[in-house]
Amino acid sequence: MITKSPMSKMLRLLLVASMVMLVACGSDDDDDATTVVVGSPDNEQREEGVFQTPPMVVVNNSIENNVKAVSKVEVDGDDVTFEIECMDAPENVIHKQYIHTGVTCPSIADDRNGDGIVDWEETQQVAGPVLLSMDRQIESSNDGGFPIGRRYNYVERASLTAIRDILPQGEVFSLEGRVVIIYGVSPSTNLPDTVATNGDEPANVNIPISCAVINQVADTTTGGTTGQTTGGTTGQTTGGTTGSTTGGTTGSTTGGTTGSTTGGTTGSTTGGTTGQTTGGTTGQTTGGTTGQTTGGTTGQTTGGTTAQ
Repeated sequence: MITKSPMSKMLRLLLVASMVMLVACGSDDDDDATTVVVGSPDNEQREEGVFQTPPMVVVNNSIENNVKAVSKVEVDGDDVTFEIECMDAPENVIHKQYIHTGVTCPSIADDRNGDGIVDWEETQQVAGPVLLSMDRQIESSNDGGFPIGRRYNYVERASLTAIRDILPQGEVFSLEGRVVIIYGVSPSTNLPDTVATNGDEPANVNIPISCAVINQVADTTTGGTTGQTTGGTTGQTTGGTTGSTTGGTTGSTTGGTTGSTTGGTTGSTTGGTTGQTTGGTTGQTTGGTTGQTTGGTTGQTTGGTTAQ
């Protein structure tokens, strides 16, 4: 009977699985294929991940050139966590924080009216309108509760579903390539009258001081885990199967051959030697004794009878 090895069974299972996948996937020319837009509710998995900025760049160097800040957003299912760590910002000032719809940070080159300040309107023309306010009420369309001070760590959590409900019409929650801008200079800063602001708000709270582009962080967990698991499992399975097969076959062959050879040789040698010795000894003893006895008796009888 032919016994199929574990490796043969595994190959058959893989072949069957491949055929099932081919049937399920169908043709590439499927007319019913649906194109999913990144950032849409039907594609939430593409929105998930960690998004962060490199060290943010100072915008208005002539006013404030010491600000150091980094930003991070983590999307996990419906949970979104926003973080900004800021140092050396103007103190005793409200620092508005916005994610804009655009993909470019403003610089002094965007000072269109030449007054030496990149103001609110000039920032909007480069970075686009506000997409989302990073305040204490992220799920609300109204600004409120921005950080204040020279140094702060901003951390706020919100629902992705709720965030989508307050986004500007036609916008989706896709962070890759968007820009984050921090605003606010000291009210004692001497600003030209030509500096534009947002509505009736004081001009100083709407002056951009720091900006950076958001990038998605590459995920290395899956590759590492998959490699370790696959490699470990494959190694154990292959090694175990090979060891069992080789050891079993070698043991059976060696043991059988050794047993047969040893038993056969021993039996042959012992039986032959014993037979030869016993037969020879018995023959010699019997023949000798019989001859001596017969000869002696005959001689004695014949001699004795003749003498009488």
